[in-house]
Amino acid sequence: NISLNIAEDATVIFDVGASGVKLGGQITVADGKTLTLLVAGDAEHTVNGGISLGNGSNVIIEGDLTKENNKLTVTATGGNAGIGANNGVIAGNVTIRNARVDATGSSKEVSADSNKGIKADTSISGAAIGTSDGSMGDIPIENSSLVAAGRS
Repeated sequence: NISLNIAEDATVIFDVGASGVKLGGQITVADGKTLTLLVAGDAEHTVNGGISLGNGSNVIIEGDLTKENNKLTVTATGGNAGIGANNGVIAGNVTIRNARVDATGSSKEVSADSNKGIKADTSISGAAIGTSDGSMGDIPIENSSLVAAGRS
């Protein structure tokens, strides 16, 4: 269950043999920083925890459409967006270029809190790309194949 915390502007390359890179934890991009994620090779790469942007941070995902199996699958946890900002964050841009991306948000049940008026059956739903309770910049998608699903 490796997580990846991006504390400075960085380029990360996912390219590991036929089995691809498989992260069991979240990728977090610190406030004001940019992650360029190069999805390389002829394999599916997965992030089971989402790509979480901080205030003013950005992510650029670049794939390789010349490789038949080149793909990035991102699934969030804890009611967060698959790729984007968590609750209350004012994030920057999510750019997707020449890539095959499947992004899924997640849902989370919220326990009852009489002080805040939250009901026991309330849930928080995460967007596939973007945010459900925050603010985002632009989401340009160029020459890409994208499957995006939120959760309820």
